[in-house]
Amino acid sequence: MRKLWLTTLLLIASVSTAAAQTASKMDYSFSLSHALQKPNSGTLNGVEDGESFSIQPCTSDGIDALGSHLNHIFCDRRDFHGFNLGAKYNLSPTLGIRTDFSAYFNKDRSVDTFGTGADAHTDTNAFDEKTYVLVIGPELRREYGSWRPFVHAMAGVARQTATDTQTSTGPFDFTIHDRTTSLALKVGGGIDVRISPRLDLRVIEIDYEPIFAKDRHTPVQGFFDQSVKGKTAQNVTLSVGLVWH
Repeated sequence: MRKLWLTTLLLIASVSTAAAQTASKMDYSFSLSHALQKPNSGTLNGVEDGESFSIQPCTSDGIDALGSHLNHIFCDRRDFHGFNLGAKYNLSPTLGIRTDFSAYFNKDRSVDTFGTGADAHTDTNAFDEKTYVLVIGPELRREYGSWRPFVHAMAGVARQTATDTQTSTGPFDFTIHDRTTSLALKVGGGIDVRISPRLDLRVIEIDYEPIFAKDRHTPVQGFFDQSVKGKTAQNVTLSVGLVWH
């Protein structure tokens, strides 16, 4: 009987050691993301024919200068679509260090008409916008059966680019190139559900993702020059995907 107990204990120990050796220290994730992004620019400061001017979006004067549809792009949260790639090193069953790369894209268009009668003209603005975010930070996870809720707080940088091409029935054609690199945060969490020993379904991840854009010059191909006042873009992202262990 003593030999049987000793054999059983050795068998349990060997299985536990093998399980520990095969347990992955790394998690990898891929998610499709929907981002609700706020604008990252405030006051628009320009120079035309040696004279300076300022436009403050989100005001009645801003609507008069930009048009109501273009003003919407400078003021309201809009939809971006993209993806998220993540890698996490597990320091313990509950704590890990996660690195995330996200990319979001949007194409938008506004049409505004100014003036009346023979003096009327229509401006059409086509936007091509991209946001890239790279962050790193701690993530906590708990397990409740197959359910794995998690929370995290990460920090890093965001690279945002936007090209605004205006075509006009009047003499107001131009192209503006906006490029900025800024501090970014990603704070949030979600729920994974185990569907196999090495694979989880990321049912939902919700993150607050502010981008702290700075003041910058935005080169213009056209009849004026421009710089913008940076402001914090209060963004929210929602993601679903898969996690590999």
